[in-house]
Amino acid sequence: MGVYSVAAVAQSEVSDAAPLTAAERTWLSLHPVIKLTPDPHFPPLEYFDEQGVFRGIGADFIALLEQKLGLRFEIVQVKDWQQSVARTKARENDVWSVVAETPERSEYMLFTAPYIESPAVIIVRSDVERSLSLTNLKGLKVAVSSGYAVHEFLRNKLPGMSFDSVPDPLTGLKKVSFGMADVMVVNLALASHLIEKAGIGNLRLAGEVGYGAWVEVAVSDDGVGMAADQVENLFRLDRLQSTRGTNGEAGTGLGLLLCKDFVERHGGTIAVDSAPGQGSTFRIRLPAAGQEIAPS
Repeated sequence: MGVYSVAAVAQSEVSDAAPLTAAERTWLSLHPVIKLTPDPHFPPLEYFDEQGVFRGIGADFIALLEQKLGLRFEIVQVKDWQQSVARTKARENDVWSVVAETPERSEYMLFTAPYIESPAVIIVRSDVERSLSLTNLKGLKVAVSSGYAVHEFLRNKLPGMSFDSVPDPLTGLKKVSFGMADVMVVNLALASHLIEKAGIGNLRLAGEVGYGAWVEVAVSDDGVGMAADQVENLFRLDRLQSTRGTNGEAGTGLGLLLCKDFVERHGGTIAVDSAPGQGSTFRIRLPAAGQEIAPS
């Protein structure tokens, strides 16, 4: 899950110490207000309280961005996630604060590295004693929130299977509770919050579907480091560059391009955190065994 990578205000309001490239600062100067349309039914990650105030982990993250970078977000409240998606596709929304990257969404949005993770799980009634996995869902009535990332995942993993699309997660959980659906596939943090908040006492977790589990490897050094503009061009073939190491050693820069290609072909990502004189950290994330790999 992650926030859309382009989110800021006018360049004049952004701190000089902000880790932004020249291109990002230019974009900010042209976009004084950033529109953010959250999912109104995704607690505790993001939601609106009874007074219409934006709350949740995503809201806290956005508040930190405003504080640290001087950004200004205009929060737009909509009826459901489907409306948020429609507004985004129509270019009436700039940013999502808590959202999972999928092949379909990547066609019209850019994604940061995830800042929070929570697996998709299978929720059943308490009288269902057996454990379930993705392969056990065939033949069952499976409720899933329409337009959510796990919905796309299930359609790809179980082609030809029909799903009971519900407008919001709580509706799906209630359908399972009342026997109107056999299971619901839903985010673990979301399910735990809603079940407790709604006082639904006859549901339990029966297993996972293998969506949302990752393995991450990080390698750090205390070398010369790189400026933001250098990091931006690090994986671009048309701007191949190499920075001399601590002992003045030279390189071609091709090794990083090969690593990026290899990682992405296996459904992963590679990211870099670096600053001049402070060294660099390279992070590689790969799907755990059984994970869906998006086509390259």
